[in-house]
Amino acid sequence: MKGNKEKLGLWGNVIVFALLGVLVVVILSIPVLINMGILSLLKNVVTLGIKVQSTTGLILFGVGVLFYFIPAMTVGFVLELAIQFLFAEREKIKGGLDAAAGFFLVLVHMHVLDMMIEDITFSLYGLLALAFVYSLIFDAMEQMDGLWNKKE
Repeated sequence: MKGNKEKLGLWGNVIVFALLGVLVVVILSIPVLINMGILSLLKNVVTLGIKVQSTTGLILFGVGVLFYFIPAMTVGFVLELAIQFLFAEREKIKGGLDAAAGFFLVLVHMHVLDMMIEDITFSLYGLLALAFVYSLIFDAMEQMDGLWNKKE
């Protein structure tokens, strides 16, 4: 029985790839649903002035926030290098600048989503609230990543 390998065949490969595709869709839909939930909750606060006219706008917003990570990682890396270079010995200033840069990066991204998606509109207070909520979420994710990857 040397060298006798069991092959899946064509239908076995199709089933494996279909299951992998379903797994990818499920994994990517979880953050989209969370983003849709956050916007759905915040639109109920009347003073924020967040208006969502259709479910399509809600879905596009969820996907748009999911793809925020692509430009954010690049810009965040460059900003982190600049802050490290300019303020190498001042930890408090580095932390404050990092938080402020993250907030304004999220604010710009929310404004871009507001301009691109016709079915949603944000007032200034809505933009600020969304930027604040998402910058807290992203900062918490960054802190949790640091805790999980900490070597003892």
